[in-house]
Amino acid sequence: MGKTNRILSKIADIVAITFPKTKFAPNNAIYTGIPLRRKKKIANFKTKKKRIFIVGGSQGAKVFSTIIPESLKKLNKSLLKKLIVIQQARDDDQMEIKKKYQILKVEHKIEKFFYNIYEEYYNADLIICRCGASTLAEIGTFSKPCLLFPLPTSMNNHQYYNAKEFEKSNRCFIFDENNLSAELLSKKIEKLIFLEKQKKKLYNSQKNIQKFSITDLMKRVAN
Repeated sequence: MGKTNRILSKIADIVAITFPKTKFAPNNAIYTGIPLRRKKKIANFKTKKKRIFIVGGSQGAKVFSTIIPESLKKLNKSLLKKLIVIQQARDDDQMEIKKKYQILKVEHKIEKFFYNIYEEYYNADLIICRCGASTLAEIGTFSKPCLLFPLPTSMNNHQYYNAKEFEKSNRCFIFDENNLSAELLSKKIEKLIFLEKQKKKLYNSQKNIQKFSITDLMKRVAN
């Protein structure tokens, strides 16, 4: 639990927690999972290209604006033609990112906010994201391969521990952005979305959703 939630838990009668094993959770904590927005009808974006969806939380993540284009630059040009990059980015970063993708001749869509985020999750071949509890819970319901970048400045490094708990029931890779090479990330991207045998071996399982998609969640909270 982050610092603020630990303080608030001292005055709460009941604490509902997202993960079964939560560090600093009080004795009155009950595992319920986290509430998610209700899924509406999800559109299928029909395309032969592979889709990478990059989401950095409420404010976007500047590190993605730098490291993702650098990583894609190391891919074979024939593979770049088969990609679509959908990326959340802050207003200040959007022009710079677009220029980078234009130089690479990669099809792209850059937005500050995605109102149809469930459709983007559903249609993605690979998700790259931060590790807030809500983000991980949403990704878990779609059973998608993902590359996780815990926010290094999160209080008590709680995003890293979120990622480690998520990793127990989801196939993913966790990166330390302070010790990361574009070459390593490029190899992971190529392996996950272009090497079909590996993709099927690692990610063709629907069991990933079991811990983070609790069907009676609101009933648990109400009780």
